[in-house]
Amino acid sequence: MTLAPQRSRTLDGILLMGAAFTLLPMMDAVGKYLTHDYHTFQIIWARYFFQAICLSVVVFSRRPLSIMRTREPGIQFARAFSGWASNIPFIFALMFIPLADAVAAMMVGPLIVTALSVPMLGEKVGIRRWCAVAVGLAGALIVIRPGLGLMHWAISLPILTAVCFALFQIFTRRLSATEDSDATLMFGSYGAVLLSVPFLPFVWKTPDLTGWGLMILMGMLFAGAHLTIVRALHFAAASVLAPFAYVQILSATVLGLLVFGDFPDRWTLVGAAVICASGLYVAHRERQQARRGVSAD
Repeated sequence: MTLAPQRSRTLDGILLMGAAFTLLPMMDAVGKYLTHDYHTFQIIWARYFFQAICLSVVVFSRRPLSIMRTREPGIQFARAFSGWASNIPFIFALMFIPLADAVAAMMVGPLIVTALSVPMLGEKVGIRRWCAVAVGLAGALIVIRPGLGLMHWAISLPILTAVCFALFQIFTRRLSATEDSDATLMFGSYGAVLLSVPFLPFVWKTPDLTGWGLMILMGMLFAGAHLTIVRALHFAAASVLAPFAYVQILSATVLGLLVFGDFPDRWTLVGAAVICASGLYVAHRERQQARRGVSAD
């Protein structure tokens, strides 16, 4: 394989992951708005139900139903469950705290992905990449400022989301080696809808026209984000892409300001700058290593 195609594939993965983690805060902003009128479990159901419709149209317009055969049903279920479970604490948190704060608290996720990619995926993670992820985590801590009496108790809930979503990414990467990526998307979406249905009779509130429109928009954003995540993990290792989850804090801060009037203070801006710098360093390091013809670190 030549150096240029390898470099192109890695950078494609980085760009796709950055796009995905811009779409996700947009979806979360819609979800936060819906928490004023609808229960968390109904919002989660809507996310996955309309995502499933969008993905079905995209996938089965060009692929046969036979792609839904799987050789890894256990991992497919684990992926669907971890993705579904990651939504619950996060949406509960959005009822009490600003979007940017919730996303910042969730930024321990890349460190978890990097740590889990070694035993679960057998990936090699060098000292430079560990340092870059640690710097990104430090930036997130600058935003959160734990122990200073600044945050609501609900700031702990996105930490659970980070653990679940890290597992979701790890399972996605494992399945990418043996499973059809479109089938993986569909299994995750359909599985999450089924996991949500048992809760609906206890929390259902019939949406008005605006509510339905926002729920459909949320599902479309969710579908777009997950399509790009799966493609990104085909192009680059999970440990390489992990720091780019920090893009969320930047887009969440902008959305929080525009939609909810949550203006970040100077420490939030400092932390965001540190987070951005760590991700850019990983991209720079990967490009250097690709030019030399060796894998990063």
